[in-house]
Amino acid sequence: LVEKEEFRPFLWLQSVEDPTVAFIVVNPLVFFPDYRIEVHSNELAELMISRPDRVETYVIITMPEDATRMSANLQGPILINTENNRAKQLVLVNSDYQVKHSIFDALEGADVPAVEAEEELVSV
Repeated sequence: LVEKEEFRPFLWLQSVEDPTVAFIVVNPLVFFPDYRIEVHSNELAELMISRPDRVETYVIITMPEDATRMSANLQGPILINTENNRAKQLVLVNSDYQVKHSIFDALEGADVPAVEAEEELVSV
């Protein structure tokens, strides 16, 4: 993960194998404070995650030229083990989350501006 102050709250998920591959990601709680996911224990084991506080969750952002059309993929969150940096993108099946959730709409409906998220959102 590459963090630059001028892009906060967004980060770059940069490939270590191919520097030309990178995705814009964000902690989903910044724009979607009610976002919660249930993760199967097998997926946590695959990432060698022993406790929920050892995982960070991000979603990929699609950022077209028209910023009002920016969206977040809430159906495919990325889990990162903060101890060993192993990561995996999940595909949430039987979920109300979609591949494109409007960030602009989320901000319009919010009572307060987006803030940094400090909360756990993964449950087993």
